[in-house]
Amino acid sequence: MLKSLTFAALAATLTLPAAAASWQVWEGNDAAAPRAIYSTGSEGPGVVLVCKAYGDLGAFLSLESGDVSKALTKSAPYARGADASLSINGETSIDTRLRYIPAVKIVESREHAIAARVFNAAVEGKPFAVTVKTGTGGPTTIDYTLPAPDEAFDAFAKRCEQARAEKN
Repeated sequence: MLKSLTFAALAATLTLPAAAASWQVWEGNDAAAPRAIYSTGSEGPGVVLVCKAYGDLGAFLSLESGDVSKALTKSAPYARGADASLSINGETSIDTRLRYIPAVKIVESREHAIAARVFNAAVEGKPFAVTVKTGTGGPTTIDYTLPAPDEAFDAFAKRCEQARAEKN
């Protein structure tokens, strides 16, 4: 009896995911109305979504797997422009110019239209890809699969909607 219980408990722990992908409120933000959230728990690169003063969106996209929130806390005094394209769910790509931060391997979109497409990819559960020219070599394509919207994401969306309404 003890062997079968131990085996059942072990089997149950082996089938649980290591960490569920989710959205987290950026440290220092009000959890009920955050201005910044970031993706966690996925195997791929992370994303930070930012709601600016008047509800416009911004996005930081990690070019490497790992905790994007830790990467953004590192000192990275240098950034430069980088040509890029964004493709949602393999559909037609949109050309843009991103701010590339080489020290932390992150690109930033300050353009609302691009960040809004990343936001909508999360809402719709669609993967997206960014192709970016970061140096003298050829372009690099990074694939993203974002967590489904959750409580933190919903609070962020409501805060941005409120900021846009206040602007008008």
